[in-house]
Amino acid sequence: MNETRPQWYEKAKQGPFEDKRFTANHKQAVMMKIEESKSSSSRFKDRGGNRKRVYWGYTAAALLVLVAAGWLWNSEVFNTNPTYQAQSILTEDPPAGVTNEVWNTARSAMSDMVGKEMKFERSEKLDNNQMLLKFRGEGDDFADLWIDTASNEVVRAISTANLPKASAASMDDKAKNELKKLGYKGQFDYSVERHVMYNLDNNTQDTVLISLKSEDAKVDFSNGEMESVWLSNSMDDVPLEVEQAASAALQKLRGTEEIPPLTKSFQTNYIRLGHHVLELHYGEDAIVYYELNQQEITQVSDWSLNGTAKSSIQVKEQNTVKDAVAPLIYNIFGVDITSYQETVDKKNPGSYLFEKEGEPSIEVAYNANKYVYSIIKHIYED
Repeated sequence: MNETRPQWYEKAKQGPFEDKRFTANHKQAVMMKIEESKSSSSRFKDRGGNRKRVYWGYTAAALLVLVAAGWLWNSEVFNTNPTYQAQSILTEDPPAGVTNEVWNTARSAMSDMVGKEMKFERSEKLDNNQMLLKFRGEGDDFADLWIDTASNEVVRAISTANLPKASAASMDDKAKNELKKLGYKGQFDYSVERHVMYNLDNNTQDTVLISLKSEDAKVDFSNGEMESVWLSNSMDDVPLEVEQAASAALQKLRGTEEIPPLTKSFQTNYIRLGHHVLELHYGEDAIVYYELNQQEITQVSDWSLNGTAKSSIQVKEQNTVKDAVAPLIYNIFGVDITSYQETVDKKNPGSYLFEKEGEPSIEVAYNANKYVYSIIKHIYED
């Protein structure tokens, strides 16, 4: 069963690559962008028509974004981190069209990399002498394995697996202690998800992300190191000065003193980057992010304006967009963008980006009638 493991680890034993373009900060920044993107745009309607946030569920697209970030190789990802390995493995004969050698590699990968048995779904021969094997389990569990049919080696893998709570025993105390520091008072009766991102060909760091999550808290570990801690806040725990600053920012965006009531509050501590973010929800559609360490607003958005509704600022002409939004950005963030470069995000219509070397970029989004409904200061960029 372990005949393919030396092939997986041979490259790792050579040590880290010298390309230092992507640091731990870059990796954490990508994770923050994914989390904030989910907070900002991953919204759905339940049967009653109420909008709710989707807090959990790392999608395959998010995993691919992380892989594409180009992180450095870590030689200890699979064999020394405190991760769960399946106690039993796939034992049935190879399915039609899959050789014994490829199937043995897949069986070993499901045990050592994915950490859990799943049902084989199908295989697909690719043009580059590779075979894609797809496995599916209960709920969101899945594993996609790309295997080189000449070397019988796993060249790429993406998976999500819900594991027994015992699989995270070594992380339990660390997670609970960090939550306690942030004022968490719950029991933290969590479930465990393991996400694997492996790519042999791109000289990228392979990542094992372990998520410990409950209804009101979540702790992420990446390659054994704690990455972020998220928890639900009591309204009484929101500092008065923060609530006042957030409410004022939302009033400025909407162009009126009438704003929805504060309904929910969450906080996320991005440990590696040193950012501690308080997330304030007003009504069903408005949200304000406040960076507690730097004591500043980093995002103000109101999706009730993302249609044809009017806000405080209308972007009438592209050549005057900076003049139109500059006063509002200064009033909310205290940033003068007159010397910033202005670009239109072609991949994200309805969005302008203002950039200046050495300074956080400012992103402005507007609706169909060109009224601004969201402004984000990207403080997590290097």
